Amino acid sequence: NPSVTAGLNVVSPSHKGAASGIIMTMRQLGGTLGLTMIGIMLGNAQRNVVNKELPSLAPGLLKESFEEIAPLLSEHGATSSIEILKDYPPSTIASIKDLLLQGYVEGMEQISWVFCILGFLIMGISYFYFRNYTPHKEH
Repeated sequence: NPSVTAGLNVVSPSHKGAASGIIMTMRQLGGTLGLTMIGIMLGNAQRNVVNKELPSLAPGLLKESFEEIAPLLSEHGATSSIEILKDYPPSTIASIKDLLLQGYVEGMEQISWVFCILGFLIMGISYFYFRNYTPHKEH
């Protein structure tokens, strides 16, 4: 990875091991936090769309039934959660599947905006932090 190599080239040889460890730890931590953030945002967007639109699609669906659907959404995905609604007409089930897809798309849109903003923020911070940096020359 060129960015890791560039980062390690400016560290003194006696600190390269620690610097490499810090880089790998931050990479693992960033991946974990990023994936968690994506899951939370997708789940919330889908839940918001379903909460808003579901009563008009399936008026007989009780609040308790929807509480059963929510865990299935997170555990098994949209196709398994539809089995709770098997007594509804196929057109209603298709509409609910469309709702779940709409929630997914809205969640991905939110995620795209958040990560674009974070990317530009990190680029700006990096630019102002490193613009006057000169590497140390080793003898």
